Amino acid sequence: ELQKHLQERFGWRIEDPGRTAHVTVHMQMLWNCLLLEVALLKQRRPILGAGWPFRGMGHVEAWAMAKSLDIQPGEVVLDPMCGRGTLLTEVALWWPHAPLIGYDIDPAQLEKSRANFHFLGRDAGHAARLTLELADAVAPGGLAKAGAVDKVLLAPPWNKQFAVDGDLEEFFRQMFREIFRVLKPTGRLVLLGARGQVEKKMLAALQLEQSGSEQMIWKVTARQRFALTPRVSGVILLIQQIKRQDPLLRAQRHLPWDVVSPLSPVQRWRLARAAHFPRLVPATAGDAETVEASRPRLRPHPLSFRRWGARLWQIFGKEP
Repeated sequence: ELQKHLQERFGWRIEDPGRTAHVTVHMQMLWNCLLLEVALLKQRRPILGAGWPFRGMGHVEAWAMAKSLDIQPGEVVLDPMCGRGTLLTEVALWWPHAPLIGYDIDPAQLEKSRANFHFLGRDAGHAARLTLELADAVAPGGLAKAGAVDKVLLAPPWNKQFAVDGDLEEFFRQMFREIFRVLKPTGRLVLLGARGQVEKKMLAALQLEQSGSEQMIWKVTARQRFALTPRVSGVILLIQQIKRQDPLLRAQRHLPWDVVSPLSPVQRWRLARAAHFPRLVPATAGDAETVEASRPRLRPHPLSFRRWGARLWQIFGKEP
């Protein structure tokens, strides 16, 4: 039952740990009671993708996108369509020294993003500078000032959960135009799309927006396709600026940091993300006392002694 719930909630799978088990559980039969002795451990970083007030996209996919940005301390990270803030909160967890900017055109989504960051700040000590504002990411001059952002990541709408006004390809073209205005030439852009027509329209809009460029162009340098949902195949695009005269090589078919293996991309990312988890540490004495005080006391049922007495009489043939 425990394995089932872990699989459904976190996607964890039980593997044979051999002799390197992280936690050993002792069980003891005492009369008609089963006693469990479990080591009381705690995580130094308590929030790693669970318990958020408003859930958005998957935290593992968001982590993979953020890692592809190669964020350095002090670099400004922008999500121009932040929604509930899943991408930015994942950056805040793993790259806490990066100032964050989140824009969205929907006030309700911004409030949910603020609630998620409030939850993060209360429990994880989030200290990065954060700006959440109402803005239209496809309006000319709707975002920050020109060249003010080092890295950009976003999951734009594609007429599924959220619809866009007008033609989708034109929407992407206006989006690229505004992002490239605020993004530094040395920066990176990582975005999430759907494989198929959405991906084709993204690439077409990117090419049209670069048609007038003379020396430098923004180009997809890495493309990673994966199962976003059981019915939808997603794609992560890494876009960087290169010289037009450089040979236009084909984009890599996996993210630059990813190690290809027989596992699916999401499984690889989940293992890579988990490898950076802080190690579990023994709980303090105060934590142990709190758990001990809140735990219900075990008392044998009044009939249990009668049952054991009857059983002993059957074995030894006399009154116990």
